[in-house]
Amino acid sequence: MMANDDNRSDNARQIQSIIEDTKKRMHEAERYKTEHAAELHPDEKRALIEKKRNREMSLNALEKEKEEEKKER
Repeated sequence: MMANDDNRSDNARQIQSIIEDTKKRMHEAERYKTEHAAELHPDEKRALIEKKRNREMSLNALEKEKEEEKKER
């Protein structure tokens, strides 16, 4: 059995890509919420707010992880 190499050389770049995708989804959700505000059910509004909060927490964690990866290079 061959050893699995831990190639982390592009981790910071991959994390940055995830950050950008997450920000894009946040922007799209915010635009959707704004454009459809009058017709959204209160439960759907709450779900969108919760998703935004979760994405913000994820972004904070991803930013920290990216910085750690940069330090280790």
